[in-house]
Amino acid sequence: MFSSITQGNSNRLGSGSISANFTNTATGTYTSGAFSYKYVTFTGNGTLTLDSSGLIDILVVAGGGAGRTSNSDPAGGGSGGLYYKENLYLNAGSYVVVVGGGGSTSTNPGGPGNYSEIINTIAKIGGGEGGYTGNYVRTGKNSYGGGGSAGAFAGSDISNVSGNGAGAGGTVFGSNNRDGRSISITGSAVTYATGGLGSSSGAGTANTGNGGGGVNGAGGSGIVIVRVKV
Repeated sequence: MFSSITQGNSNRLGSGSISANFTNTATGTYTSGAFSYKYVTFTGNGTLTLDSSGLIDILVVAGGGAGRTSNSDPAGGGSGGLYYKENLYLNAGSYVVVVGGGGSTSTNPGGPGNYSEIINTIAKIGGGEGGYTGNYVRTGKNSYGGGGSAGAFAGSDISNVSGNGAGAGGTVFGSNNRDGRSISITGSAVTYATGGLGSSSGAGTANTGNGGGGVNGAGGSGIVIVRVKV
């Protein structure tokens, strides 16, 4: 329920801040500076279980769109929408997690990526088909492949949403702006939500939300990661 989520305004590292605790098996742990963290990674649908209320850091990436299946008119797939938020307050409880798959090359133009979601209030859609407008989930703008926008966001926290359209070679809103976003929520920097390159035939990397290459490249699947301080 939306009432279970509150945008945290306190400083996560400041005095008086309280981290939540998840009971899922941790995917990994690490120390950065004076603080230790654990995180859980979802590469498929699942449930996040918190046994105490408090602050979390969260990354939600939707599936990337596939590139066109036409060699004569290539266009890279748009990236999945990306939401990254630190200091998010959650109440104790169980939260359904949905991880979107990447767009398929079984259609021409390539298919859109699927949305990722947690808490039933944060959602993204994958990037659009190469060179064509994509579908949308719930509310928000359309997404475009071939150099357009990434997935839309169902919620109000737009300032923490990012992503990129497809890269060079797109036939709609052609653009080279395909750089993704580097995030170190697992302790190591990983770049997510990169638009597909129009001249490439490669698929988007799994669990990154990257768009597929413009020559028959499938979209990369999404991911959800939750981190807490321990």
